[in-house]
Amino acid sequence: MLIGDDQSVLEHLSTFSAYLVRLKRMLERVTKRSLVLLDELGSGTDPEEGAALAAAVVEHLLNSGSLLIVTHASLIAQELRRQRQADRERRRWSSMWRRDIRPIG
Repeated sequence: MLIGDDQSVLEHLSTFSAYLVRLKRMLERVTKRSLVLLDELGSGTDPEEGAALAAAVVEHLLNSGSLLIVTHASLIAQELRRQRQADRERRRWSSMWRRDIRPIG
């Protein structure tokens, strides 16, 4: 659980970087038996970058099988949709290239 503000002048940690350190620790420990509650995931930075970070975290947690509850999910949902669309486009182009490349001779 990530609660509070662990910023530290001595360790050169801003509020956001301290949050990232704690988030990393949590992600390393999560299991399929974990209940993860995240409030305003990705806040404290640029909204687009925060949404991308949040989407990556959500995807990791969903893949881990943990139970996940997230607030402020609209930007995260938009980012996940954008990432999935980009993945579909990459797969489409990749399959087109594979079909068009043939051995010569």
